[in-house]
Amino acid sequence: PVYMGEFGAGVHCFENNKGGLQWVTDMVDICKANNIYFTYHAYHEDSFGLYYGTGTLPDPANANTALINLFTQKLQ
Repeated sequence: PVYMGEFGAGVHCFENNKGGLQWVTDMVDICKANNIYFTYHAYHEDSFGLYYGTGTLPDPANANTALINLFTQKLQ
């Protein structure tokens, strides 16, 4: 098996149609098509997280909802 340590897109990549969500979609699709296991960076941090707010508990009000929905859909 192949394992890709981690990949991610910075918070600003998801703003103003810069393509962050499409890039993550493409990466997940490539990994799934080639049976590559992966880790997304990161679950909870200000720069890359599924949830923003370093030093706090994850808060749904500070979520990257589009990214969470993408992983929910792609990794069912």
